[in-house]
Amino acid sequence: MKFANKNRVYSALQTSLKESSQKKAVYRTGMTFWTPVNTFFISSSLLVLLASSAGIFSGIFSSFAFSSSSSTNEAQDNFYPTSLPWIQDKTDCKYRGRTWKDGKCWDQEHSPMF
Repeated sequence: MKFANKNRVYSALQTSLKESSQKKAVYRTGMTFWTPVNTFFISSSLLVLLASSAGIFSGIFSSFAFSSSSSTNEAQDNFYPTSLPWIQDKTDCKYRGRTWKDGKCWDQEHSPMF
């Protein structure tokens, strides 16, 4: 009986030793993650990610700024008088702030973007 009891104690001790050695192995691998090679790799990856993101976003924002400024300049500089065929009456034309000329209602601020 004493022999069986010793095996049980030895078995429990052996299990405990296995668990502690596994914990130590996990702890050791966690500590070795920040090696100089890994640190360099992670730093360079983050730097490349930052640079590419800045390039993409600056390209997107500049295209929005260019398109909005060009459409604004175009809208300001390129107004053309246009006849409005759906307005057939002189009083209706004057009421809407347009010009009546040659039997037609003219809009002096018609934008080609309309």
